Amino acid sequence: MNRRALAILFVILFLVMTGFSILFPVLPHYARQVGATETQWGWIVAAYSFMQFLFSPYWGSLSDRVGRKWVLLTGLAGYAATFLALAYAQTLLQVFLIRAASGALTAATLPTAMAYVGDNTTREERAKGMGVLGAAMGLGVIFGPMIGAFLSEISLATPFLASAASGAATFLLALLLLPESRPAYTGPRPSRWEVLRGQMGVLNLVSFSVSFVIAGFEATFALFILDRFAMGQMAQGYLFGLIGVAAAVMQGALGHRLMKRYGDEAGVVGGMGLVAAGLLLMAAAWSPESLYWMVPVYGLGFGLVRPAVATLVSKRATRQGAAIGAMDAMDSMGRVVGPIVAGFAYGQLGGTSPYWIGAVVIVLSLVAFRYVSSAQAAALRQ
Repeated sequence: MNRRALAILFVILFLVMTGFSILFPVLPHYARQVGATETQWGWIVAAYSFMQFLFSPYWGSLSDRVGRKWVLLTGLAGYAATFLALAYAQTLLQVFLIRAASGALTAATLPTAMAYVGDNTTREERAKGMGVLGAAMGLGVIFGPMIGAFLSEISLATPFLASAASGAATFLLALLLLPESRPAYTGPRPSRWEVLRGQMGVLNLVSFSVSFVIAGFEATFALFILDRFAMGQMAQGYLFGLIGVAAAVMQGALGHRLMKRYGDEAGVVGGMGLVAAGLLLMAAAWSPESLYWMVPVYGLGFGLVRPAVATLVSKRATRQGAAIGAMDAMDSMGRVVGPIVAGFAYGQLGGTSPYWIGAVVIVLSLVAFRYVSSAQAAALRQ
C-alpha cells in the first residue's frame, strides 16, 4: 500500500465530505427559501444524483484510460465552482440547474479515489484501504453538519461559500501532492456492460438499494425532526454529526476487522441489518432525546455496508475505474429515486413513512442478496 498517497486521499475526501455535509442541515431550508415544496426538494436532490448516475461510468472508464489524477482534479474543480455558484442562486430553477451541473462534474471524484485505492492495495489490504476512505468521509460528515449549522447563523449562503473553499483547497492538495497511480491505458476498450453482469450485477443492485434508502433519509431527516420535535438547525447538525461519528468508528476501526474475521459478504449483511434497525427505531422515536441513541445505529450500519460492497466490487473487478464507476452510478440512481419517493411519502403519507418504506426495501434487498450468494456458493461446490 502506498501509504503517502492513501494519507493524501484521506485528507482530500475528508475535506470534500466536510464541505459537502456542511449543507445537510441547510439545503432543505435554502430550498424552502426559494419556494420549493417537499416534493420539489426531492426533485432538486434527484437532479444531482441523476447526473452522477449518467456520468460516473464515464469518469470511471476515462480514469482507466488516462489515469486517475486528472479525472480526480476535474471533479474537485467542478465541486468548488458549482458550490460557489449555488451560494448566489436566487431562484428555484437556478438551484436545480446548478445542482445538476454539480452532479455531472463531482461524479469524477469518489469513484476515481476508490479506484486509486484499488490500484495501490493488495486483495488482503483492500478492505482496510476502502475503510480508510470511508473513515475520511465519515469524519467529514461529523464536522460538516455542525459547521454548517453554525455558519447558517451568519446567513444561508455562508455554508455554500465554505464548501466552495473546501473544494478549492482539495484541488490544490491533489494537484501538488498526489502522484499518478497508473499509466494511461492503450489497449482495446472492453465492453461497458461487463461490469453489470453476474456477481457485479448483484452487488450493483445492493448498492442501488442501500443508496435509495440512505438518500431518502437524508432528504427528509431535517424536515422530520423539525416538524415532529421542533429541533433547530444546531440540533440537526449534532444529530448528523452523531451519524458521522458512528460511521467513522465503523469504517476506521471496526469494519475491516469484522470483514477480515467474518468475510466481506457478512459485512454487507450486517450493515444492511443495522441500517434497517436504525430506520425502524427512528420511525418510533418518542422524544428528541431518544434520537441521540437511535441515529448511531443507523450510522454504524451504513458505515459497514458501503465499504463492504466497495471491497467486493474492487476484488472482483478487472478494470477498477469502470467497475467502481458502475457501482457509483447505481448508488447515484438510488439517490435519484430515493429522494423522490421519500419526498412524496413525507408529504402525502406522513413524516415516518420514508423510514418504514426504507426498512422494507432493505429487508427485501437483504433477502435477495443472501439468496443469490447462496446460489452462487452452491454452484461453485458442484
